[in-house]
Amino acid sequence: MSSPSMAVFELPGFGKSSFAGRQIVGLAHQGVASLVTDLKAEYSPLVGPLGGQVMEFGKGYRLNLLDLGAMGDAARRIGGSRGQALRELAVGRVVDAVSAKVQLVRRQPVGTWEVTLLTTAVWALDLAFRRKRAAPTWSDLVRVVQNPTDGMLTAVLAKDAADYQELATGLQRSLQAVLEGPLGRLYDGQTTDRLRTDAPTVSIDISAISRQSESILASVMLASWGETFAAVETANALTDAGLTPQRNYLVVLDELWRPMRLEGAGLVDKVDSVTRLNRAAGVGNILVTHSLRDLQSMSSEADNRKAAGPR
Repeated sequence: MSSPSMAVFELPGFGKSSFAGRQIVGLAHQGVASLVTDLKAEYSPLVGPLGGQVMEFGKGYRLNLLDLGAMGDAARRIGGSRGQALRELAVGRVVDAVSAKVQLVRRQPVGTWEVTLLTTAVWALDLAFRRKRAAPTWSDLVRVVQNPTDGMLTAVLAKDAADYQELATGLQRSLQAVLEGPLGRLYDGQTTDRLRTDAPTVSIDISAISRQSESILASVMLASWGETFAAVETANALTDAGLTPQRNYLVVLDELWRPMRLEGAGLVDKVDSVTRLNRAAGVGNILVTHSLRDLQSMSSEADNRKAAGPR
């Protein structure tokens, strides 16, 4: 298929999730692994009998955004230039995830030089923790941004430590705000249970968080989407290196309307990038929401045009 994507529109209670679940079962029989972000605990009872993995965010579960995870492990396993390229991709994903959380706290975009600083900081932490059993955490990121390495000073063209502090104060406050706020309980600390790239199906159950604020929900949805597509990219990299057989995936993005209206969440860009890259990644998508009007409900006219697609 030239574009293996599906959008499901229906009013509440008319079987949207049941329909998506039917696709999961049918594709499981054909060897396609499904990855689902589950807001209502509707898919988890289905995933268990299929021999899949259920990850329960918000029930004592932590996701360490600074952990390169399976992608970092695969980079070491592959080695050489391909392994280094995968590690760079993993670091880029970490920076994207951190930037998204900062953007949600601020409700405004992260600056280009801040992304540069975060990238340099994540590489510094990766080097410092590479021989340790545990991955760096959000607290470690806060500390290194407050006490920069020489490379971080150079990256942002800071004349000296005082010049750096003047530049980085806003970012330091945003990182600290995430750490001290409700998101800190989710993201600071080691990951409770990594997503298994060999699982036949995976449900990231975020039903425990679904009644919290829209900003927390959007943050968790972004994090769960990041986890699912990192797993896909890891599996594809191992296949390209000749270490594992090719697998195809179905990613289900249900209740898409919930975070779409959150100003500054960046979810429109995320969905746009996901659906445009799926063919190269061996991924099909099911996007589930109530109405086409959900795709025109953002406060930003630019986001509305992006969600509508090319005319």
